[in-house]
Amino acid sequence: MNLHAYVAAKTVFPVVVSAALLTLTACGGQQAEDAPDSLVVEQGSEALSEPVRVPDRVPLVVGGTDVMHGRYPFMAAILDSNAGNPSNGQFCGGSLIASRWILTAAHCVEDSRARDVSVLLGQRDLQGQGGEEIRVSRIISHPDYQSNGYPDLALLELQSASAAAPISLASRGNNEPVAGENAVVTGWGQISENGPATNELREARVPVVAHSVCNRAYGGQIVEDAMVCAGGKTDSCYGDSGGPLFISRQDKFVQAGVVSFGERCGLEKVPGVYARVSSYYDWIAAYADVNTSVGNPPPVDNPPPVDNPPPVASTDFLYKGKLRGWGAYANEPRDPETITLEAGQLQATLKVPRNRRFILFLDRFDPATGEWEEVAAVNSRRGEAVLDHYATAGEYGFTVMSLSRGGRYELKAVLSQ
Repeated sequence: MNLHAYVAAKTVFPVVVSAALLTLTACGGQQAEDAPDSLVVEQGSEALSEPVRVPDRVPLVVGGTDVMHGRYPFMAAILDSNAGNPSNGQFCGGSLIASRWILTAAHCVEDSRARDVSVLLGQRDLQGQGGEEIRVSRIISHPDYQSNGYPDLALLELQSASAAAPISLASRGNNEPVAGENAVVTGWGQISENGPATNELREARVPVVAHSVCNRAYGGQIVEDAMVCAGGKTDSCYGDSGGPLFISRQDKFVQAGVVSFGERCGLEKVPGVYARVSSYYDWIAAYADVNTSVGNPPPVDNPPPVDNPPPVASTDFLYKGKLRGWGAYANEPRDPETITLEAGQLQATLKVPRNRRFILFLDRFDPATGEWEEVAAVNSRRGEAVLDHYATAGEYGFTVMSLSRGGRYELKAVLSQ
């Protein structure tokens, strides 16, 4: 599957593509540390000699795979309701964000009438049976789109409520995407520039790209507050504009972007561009009853009285190290490779040089799959990154990654029970 968008005439880009799915590629060697041209992560000289926890965090675009039925219930196919069947009528993607509301790209529907549009939910195969097909009653594009060409966002109000589970949305300062972390993109787009579209919903993991890198790739045309970039060195094509770019937060999916545009099919080192959801959360929430909360701690059946709280038990961890260069990373702890945590509130504070950029990841080992999964991530700001996470009992580890010239770091973690 590949992602492609027709961009409004007011934008400076040609017919374009977002990040995509079918080629399995890894980027090459390390670039200049302050201006990497490709998405590279190399091990720092003082990091682990054989990194064991984060091979999938090395920025690559993983080949697209078919989605299991029911995995993404919020995924919507936007249809021409006059086409006769979903396979012929699908022209964009979207996401269910509330029972009667779909979020998609404004360029998908700028020339459409609501009576000619419907959405299909709960169906991964456009030629299959089942799912919900619901007519659209109203199309609302963001008011700034016609004058600016961004934000590339639109809301579709449905004639009746969907029974599917909606996706949560990122908002300012809450569950925003972090450069270097993996996101997921899904859709029914064409599998090559001149090839057919797929009827099977497909997904791929794409790394979130720093604004400075993406802006350089597009000649200074990326508006940071309105856009987020992901992917790079991919083969991309027509079909999945409007679909969601989403990240994992505390075992739940959170939508961070909407497929918007990119360069021509197959250009290397050029990430796809997505409308940034968090910057326009208030506009979306003015119409739809949306949700931002993820991963709240489970309720306590019999909480103690407020005036007589129980003593709090805490466990402290302290790690120190040094990273050299852009993309260097280290796992903490190093020996043993994991820390065993009981359930509780975990707060980790990473101290780094004030003028350097670092990311702190929290990973959890899944014994069912034998793999590590990322459960939380945070960017450093002014020399510090603070990560708060309600941890269930299990095996955990931290990853510290440099997005600048590196430097020394100190990581302190406290688990309160």
